[in-house]
Amino acid sequence: SIWVASDGRAGNLAQSRAVAGALSESHNWMRIAHIAGQGHRSDPVTLSPRALWTWLPVNKWSAPLRALPANERALFEGGTWPTIWIGAGRRTAPYGKLIKQLSGGKTYCAHILHPRCDMPEFDLIVTPEHDKIEGVNVFPTLGSPVHVAQDQIEEEGQRFADLADSREKSAI
Repeated sequence: SIWVASDGRAGNLAQSRAVAGALSESHNWMRIAHIAGQGHRSDPVTLSPRALWTWLPVNKWSAPLRALPANERALFEGGTWPTIWIGAGRRTAPYGKLIKQLSGGKTYCAHILHPRCDMPEFDLIVTPEHDKIEGVNVFPTLGSPVHVAQDQIEEEGQRFADLADSREKSAI
C-alpha cells in the first residue's frame, strides 16, 4: 500500500501523487490516491499541523503528533503501516520519519522537496537540483515530478474528440 501525504498545498500534493502514480498503472488508483493493500487509505493523507509548530523549523519539532488535530493524529495510532510513504513539503517530513519508526523500519519513506531536517532517515529524497542537497538517498530532478498515464491521455483525447472532428471537416 502507498500513503500519499501533503500539507494540502496543491503543488506538493500533485508532486507526491505523480511519484505514486508512476508506481502504478491503475487508473482507479490515481483517482483515489492509493494502492489498496494492508495499510489501505481511501484518500490522500492531509496533515495540518497547528500554527505554533509551523512557525518552527521542522527539525525542532520534538513531538510532531501533538502538532496535529486529534482526527489526523489518529492516523498514526492504527498499527497498520503502508508499504510506501510519499510525503511532499517540509511539514510532512516529521511524519515520514515517524512512520518509518512506527513501522519498525519496514515502510519505505520517500520525501519530495527538501525536508529541512535530518535526511538519512529517509530512503529517498526527490528534490530539485537548485536545492543543492547531496546524499546517497538524494535524487535531484531538473523539474517537478509529473506522471501522465496512457489511460489518462486516451480519456482526455475522448473529451476533445469533437475538436478533432471539426478540424477534419474544415480541412475538406
